[in-house]
Amino acid sequence: MLKEELTLVSNKLEQVNIEKRELHLLCQKLQKEHKLWEDETEKFRNISDKIVKERDNLRTESVRLKHRISYLEEQVTDLLHKKDIQAAQYPQPVTVFQKGNRRAIVAEPSKPTNEKYYRSNSPTSVASTTAK
Repeated sequence: MLKEELTLVSNKLEQVNIEKRELHLLCQKLQKEHKLWEDETEKFRNISDKIVKERDNLRTESVRLKHRISYLEEQVTDLLHKKDIQAAQYPQPVTVFQKGNRRAIVAEPSKPTNEKYYRSNSPTSVASTTAK
């Protein structure tokens, strides 16, 4: 009877050792998986931080560009207003270039009304001034 109990205890001990090894292997496997998940989490955290920084930089650049656009629109409005005032005082033919809702107005150069300018620059008057 003692021999049977010893065999039962020995078998039970062997079974417990096997279960212990299996649990130990399972625990190691879970620790490796946990480490992998931690690494992946850290990787995504770093990527997320970079994306947040890039987003903030883009927002800052967007605000800067919006202010620059507003400033340039004000400058164009002022120039067009000055152009309208000047056109009302000194009418000149103009050329308008337009693309979409943007337009550029280019005034054609006016000819001076000074008669001496025309005489001195004309070929006949040059010839006559050189002949004298």
